[in-house]
Amino acid sequence: MALQHNKPSDRSLITRIKDIPEALLENRITAFAGLGAAAAGLLPDPFKAAYWIIFPVFILLCIFGTWYKLREKHKYLETMIAIPIAIRIANKADANDALKSLFQAIEVQNNLKNHAENLAKYLHIDLADLKFEYGSDNEDIFNTERLQRFLTVLKYGMTQLQRRAPKATFCIGCIGPTSVAIAIGTMLAHTRIMIFHFDSTLKQYIPIIETSRHLKENVAKFEKFEIKALNPAGDPLNLDFDGNISERNIAESVAGTNTGKVTLAIDVSAHKINIEDSSIRTWGDRIYMRSIGNGTIAQGEDWSQYCREIFKVLNTIQQQYSDPEIRLVYSMPVALGLALGIATQNYWNVMLTNYDKGTYRELLRLDKIELNY
Repeated sequence: MALQHNKPSDRSLITRIKDIPEALLENRITAFAGLGAAAAGLLPDPFKAAYWIIFPVFILLCIFGTWYKLREKHKYLETMIAIPIAIRIANKADANDALKSLFQAIEVQNNLKNHAENLAKYLHIDLADLKFEYGSDNEDIFNTERLQRFLTVLKYGMTQLQRRAPKATFCIGCIGPTSVAIAIGTMLAHTRIMIFHFDSTLKQYIPIIETSRHLKENVAKFEKFEIKALNPAGDPLNLDFDGNISERNIAESVAGTNTGKVTLAIDVSAHKINIEDSSIRTWGDRIYMRSIGNGTIAQGEDWSQYCREIFKVLNTIQQQYSDPEIRLVYSMPVALGLALGIATQNYWNVMLTNYDKGTYRELLRLDKIELNY
């Protein structure tokens, strides 16, 4: 999945002409051609005639080398170049390894060479600018004040990168809990993002969601999830034929409990959520989205469809409950959590939770995340 897309140039013809001397002098091909021409000029007299035969070859090499360097610079200044971002949260993994893997994937998919070197040369973006790390274990994320500060630093860092590379597509690999990935996603809704997932079978990062692919687009039917909805007493809430939660039954549930509290449990993993856990059962209505099949996302599946279906349920709850308080619990890939955050943003009263010591602890409320810097 290539990540570059040509766009009309914003740079003037004069600026492009000024690039020619640098491109001529600072590349290996023209340097080789120049050395070759100089060496050929030292040939003994009997071989002088051969010099004029091979001299045009050196001229062509200089032209090709200059064109190659100009084309390379054009990629970084005038197209949507792919820039990797490694985010490590409450995990002991090495962000350098993640960043290296992302660079390798981008170079292969976009026919790039020396990508890190060229980012530093043309866009003044160093490796240190592409890593964001916070904490080493689960308890670190429950220090919410410190976590909020990290999110602010991340937002600021991403803003700075956008200023240096306004046409970039940021290729994000996120390591850590899904809860924080959702929070991070809310900050990236207006940024060109390609989300990468680490495939443990292939042992490499692969692109799975491009955020321009309408993550909020309505779906006619549910293809990825089966849905079960229960009121606080454990009685089922009926679903209509296309998977929308029945307005009549939700109204009855809300009227019966005098609450707009809803837990949405999302299961896209081999590890299943216990919807009978006391932290879920006592909250209010329970809506359980369980992925169809073996519980995991198969290679080659459309990850965006999972996000669209989750967003549809969230949007339905928002419309059909009166002033709802939504609590999210989940067992799903971090990359999908990042996409979900991009779709939902931070407008709704949605409480993120994180599984910890056998229960689901409250972490952050999306509409209360502060990112001022």
